[in-house]
Amino acid sequence: SVKRENLLPQAEKLMADHGHTRSLLEVQYEGEVGTGLGPTLEFYTLVSHEMQRSDLGLWRSDENSNSVVFLFLFLCFCDKVNVINNLNVTKCYFCRSCFSDFWLTKNKAANMLPDAQPYDPYTTYEIYMTLHFIRSMEQTSAKKMLKKLAEIVEEEQFNAPVAMETSFVHSPVGLYPLPIGRTSKLGPIAKACSKFRFLGRLFAKAVMDGRLLDVPLSMICYKWLVNQENSITWLDLEQVDPGMSLTFNKLKRLLHQRLLIEQDGTDGAQERINAITMDGCRLEDLGLDFLLPGFPNIELMKFGAKTSLTIENLDKYLSLIAHWTLNEGVRQQLDAMRDGFQSVFPLQAIDYFYPEELDQLFCGARYQPWSERELTDSCRTDHGYSHESEAVKTLFRVLSQYDAAEQRAFLQFVTGSPHLPVGGLRALHPPLTVVRKTCDENTSSDSYLPSVMTCVNYLKLPEYSNENVMRERLHKAAQEGQKSFLLS
Repeated sequence: SVKRENLLPQAEKLMADHGHTRSLLEVQYEGEVGTGLGPTLEFYTLVSHEMQRSDLGLWRSDENSNSVVFLFLFLCFCDKVNVINNLNVTKCYFCRSCFSDFWLTKNKAANMLPDAQPYDPYTTYEIYMTLHFIRSMEQTSAKKMLKKLAEIVEEEQFNAPVAMETSFVHSPVGLYPLPIGRTSKLGPIAKACSKFRFLGRLFAKAVMDGRLLDVPLSMICYKWLVNQENSITWLDLEQVDPGMSLTFNKLKRLLHQRLLIEQDGTDGAQERINAITMDGCRLEDLGLDFLLPGFPNIELMKFGAKTSLTIENLDKYLSLIAHWTLNEGVRQQLDAMRDGFQSVFPLQAIDYFYPEELDQLFCGARYQPWSERELTDSCRTDHGYSHESEAVKTLFRVLSQYDAAEQRAFLQFVTGSPHLPVGGLRALHPPLTVVRKTCDENTSSDSYLPSVMTCVNYLKLPEYSNENVMRERLHKAAQEGQKSFLLS
């Protein structure tokens, strides 16, 4: 059994101790009686999400090029709880109106807040303030921040607990490791490699046990996993950072112009080379150094910070960017991931898969809209419902209109995983079964929420009065009926 709090370290220990065993890993949460497939699938999903936390510093993101990292925090107090020990909460466990929000700018400053604002269980004040003006205080230190807040909130109120909303890395082209430079300290390198080694074990155990993950890796990571890193070229930069790839291609065209002029060999070649511009600007005037774009602490070569980019050394600059982005900067992490996988499951077993196929193998089928016909053919009915029941027809009509986010939430609610296996609904085992939920005779069925048995993929559906009510109740159940398994 595991605790829902601090799930990632527990998962790391589980994989280190039991990942290599052939026995099926099943998870139960402490304080919850539910066991079996549902809690286990949710465990893999939640751990997948934990590995995407921004504060771990494992993945590239659009924010990597910024010097200031924004974190959303909020003051939170409620006299119905004594301790808020889950930093992932966005609302109080019991209330929805007992928090106020403010913005902080730096990781270091954010980490100081819990110590700077110790929780006082005897405080009885409530705080309802929105301090959005702090968004513009980009360089504010924690000390100044606390002083400013102290001017607004009375001292006793200021001792309310602080909860932090965890931010996650998202990339439209898939998660890709944050590069490590030559001058990086051994401690952070070892920590990052340890996490990637665990990720490899997690992938291996998931495929061994037939579980699905929710880690949308870049296709390049899968090439590394199956020893195809030598096939990676600068053309793959688009799968890492589309913005950087666009600039890279522009610079590539400038290099092509220079090479054509050099091959021409006519008089005045050097003058024409010096006249080459990008968007009307000479490279020498851009003020670029031999640093990895977006990562000013990573030099592309020795004394890179002091070496300016010119049209003459452009070929070397482009070669080094591709090398550091696709190889040198990520080799240690992706080698660790591959080693972790190999320690649990033989890599030879996945050698014949293409990267896109590996993504489906590990993370299931990507979003495909459901048709009413597909739902009818793939789902079963039982215990009070048949495919001719009006409630079932209405359900299939509602589900067929779901977008990707709604479909993910529904699958997470019913199965414990936001993804379906390869093959979609037809491949779900056990199949999704819709049964009639018994309601009190003196109470309208519209006041009941659907419930589920995730271990057998049962959806217990009340017989609602109309389609709109069903749509609203399904949405509410999918949003709020997760992260607890209170029935056996």
